[in-house]
Amino acid sequence: MSAESKEVVVVLVSASAAVKVKNGPQLPLDLTLDPESYTLHSSRLGAAGDANGADKDEHTLPDGTIVLLAVTAVDVEMKPAKVELTLRENTKTALTGSLLVANADAVEQLVTAESARKVKIENKADKAVTVEILTCRDGDDG
Repeated sequence: MSAESKEVVVVLVSASAAVKVKNGPQLPLDLTLDPESYTLHSSRLGAAGDANGADKDEHTLPDGTIVLLAVTAVDVEMKPAKVELTLRENTKTALTGSLLVANADAVEQLVTAESARKVKIENKADKAVTVEILTCRDGDDG
């Protein structure tokens, strides 16, 4: 397992997507944020069940109000990979590919617990995966 994190001061973050139902509605999900900063954490995890524990990592979320949480997990072929996230104490969430939460209240419900704000990651795939966690935050009120 290898991991690195960095925090950068930014001026603008945008995301553009749409949910389309065949022969049904289409919901645009465009957003633009002006956060104080962002943090990018990247982990390369070994295959599930790695004897040395290289299939696991832990990332401490930054202080302040997190207004965006984005997670991607891909295998060596850049295809969506299956990982397990623990966002709150002992609450595990299966994730294949990606997760985007762009609402401060929703992010707070996902990650706030009585212990430190941490995201635990465990690879559930039979090959190495890369997981990236992007958080955008406002202020130092956390």
